[in-house]
Amino acid sequence: MAGVGGRGMTTPTNPTDQAKALATLQAEFALAGHTLTASVRADGSPCLVASRWGLTRELRDPDEAHEFLQQIGGRHHGL
Repeated sequence: MAGVGGRGMTTPTNPTDQAKALATLQAEFALAGHTLTASVRADGSPCLVASRWGLTRELRDPDEAHEFLQQIGGRHHGL
C-alpha cells in the first residue's frame, strides 16, 4: 500500500518495504487488541481500517493510524 511508513518518515517505494511497513503496523495494532486492514474507498483511494469488537474506524494514512494506535494504548516501535 502506498504511503505506509508513516510518522513523517520517507514512504518506502519498494513494494517489499511497503509490505513490511504495513505488516509491522498491523502487528502493533494486534498487540493493542485491534486489527488493521489495508482497504480501498469507493473512489479508489487507499485507506486503513482499524477494528475491534465489531467497531471500525477508517484511517486515511499511516500517520493517522499511528496517532490512533497511541490513543488506544499501543506502542510505536519505529517505522
